[in-house]
Amino acid sequence: MLTLIQYNKSTHQKEEKITPQAAFDTIEGTRRISWLDIESHDRNILQEVISLNRFHPLTLEDILIVESLPKFEVFDDYIFFSANMLTVDTNDLIAEEKISIVLKKNVLITFQEGLPGDVFDELRNKIKRSLGIIRANPVDYLFYQVLNAIVSSYSHIAEKLRFEIEELEDQILTDDNYEVMKEVIAIKRKVNLIRRHTIPLLDAVTSMKTEGAQFLRKANQAYLHDLQDQVKNILAFCNTSREMLRDIMDLHHTNQNNEMNRVMKTLTIVSAIFIPMTFIAGIYGMNFHTMPELDWKYGYFGVLGAMGVIGAIIFYILKRKQWL
Repeated sequence: MLTLIQYNKSTHQKEEKITPQAAFDTIEGTRRISWLDIESHDRNILQEVISLNRFHPLTLEDILIVESLPKFEVFDDYIFFSANMLTVDTNDLIAEEKISIVLKKNVLITFQEGLPGDVFDELRNKIKRSLGIIRANPVDYLFYQVLNAIVSSYSHIAEKLRFEIEELEDQILTDDNYEVMKEVIAIKRKVNLIRRHTIPLLDAVTSMKTEGAQFLRKANQAYLHDLQDQVKNILAFCNTSREMLRDIMDLHHTNQNNEMNRVMKTLTIVSAIFIPMTFIAGIYGMNFHTMPELDWKYGYFGVLGAMGVIGAIIFYILKRKQWL
């Protein structure tokens, strides 16, 4: 589906399910800022958009390659930027969707894979209601806002993961027997996923600041600095979270070892009490007729009594040493 949003300081217009040719004709016939959002991975549609706008053939290939890292490229009359949108689905899993962005004079074109939902609802609402300064700025500010929405989605997921890690930490501190390994591994995979996309995204934003200067106004350089700082903060969160998860795993292993030590201590105490009794029982379990105690009338009760006294003495000694 193709959606065309056009606006200036005083007007706003939105057309949905528009054809590539109709969108191109509408864009060519106006001086308003145009945002063409293409939610489709159909090669024929993409090829038509590329041909109408006279983009380089390599741009089409970059758009079609889904499994690719964020990148930034400069062409004669436009710049190309690709990244990955991250959203949390209903199963609390992180969904990935590649987005490619083309910025040219007064026109911004975004290419999505066509998966349900994206991270631009708030941005569309700002344009529609003329909130903030977006409708008073040129198209490069819209370009920044699109990138900011993508990076903000990373930040929101990072904050959610930070809360989950802190909850996990509190849980393991209050309950030594709490099984955390599955949760730790699940969170660690999410953190690694964000980190895998954030590192090349930082490189792409850094390159854009220097190489894309001709397409970006000087007044918007401060916004790009802020965007770069956001990406750095996300990367720092990923590194910190990996350390925190490693500490949680170490704490879990320590708790397991302590529990094992408590079990072994209990077994050792029981063994220490009953070993002398077992020794005595072993002696009197031998079948020798010459053993004098065999003919003693009270031998059975005497041996049991001796075992009880020995056990009580050992228990008292362990208690005095505070081993119990």
